[in-house]
Amino acid sequence: MNKRILLIPLFIMMLAVSVTAVPAQTELLAPDLAQSAIDSLAIVCQNVNDYSAALNSGGWAGYGDPLESYEKAAANLEYMLGDAGSVYVNRLNAVLPYFTADADDIAIVEAECIAVRRDLQNALLNQMNEIDFQSQQVNTFEDCAAFGYFVNDGVCFLNGNIAYDYGGYLIGRYNADCFDEENNYYPSSCWYCIYGNNEEGCNARPW
Repeated sequence: MNKRILLIPLFIMMLAVSVTAVPAQTELLAPDLAQSAIDSLAIVCQNVNDYSAALNSGGWAGYGDPLESYEKAAANLEYMLGDAGSVYVNRLNAVLPYFTADADDIAIVEAECIAVRRDLQNALLNQMNEIDFQSQQVNTFEDCAAFGYFVNDGVCFLNGNIAYDYGGYLIGRYNADCFDEENNYYPSSCWYCIYGNNEEGCNARPW
């Protein structure tokens, strides 16, 4: 995939802002990002389960740091879920003190991870049912925003590919569909970068 900025229609579509500068545009979960979060949590919870099983067998001998992986996942969910999903991120972070080498403590983390994923899945399903999501079409900026998709600086983003840096942190998304406030539609040609961009794509997380 050629990521050079000059080949992407409309420079205005490549937005580079910090996480703290992104305004909350809605209390709805962005359907596409929330589903990505649910899928991500399936992996995270399984990793915690693997760590728990290893501890119960006498010790952890796997690859990598399970705590670091869990913390990265929670940080990534902050972007995927936005303000509407902050309660779920807070719940994941609240059990961090139990992420120890004690099997009983890890069981608490695993149980909460599974519960967060289940509750998020139910919340997204309820939201989609309430707005009759399946029968609706996204044809305008107003539609896009009304269904809860991510809005920044007059542009509503949906679909596309989530991008991560080499450290595993989410840094934005590439090749999304988007509508601007004039209802111009740009299929598969919009980028959103959380920490700014360079000629090759979104910048890595700076800390």
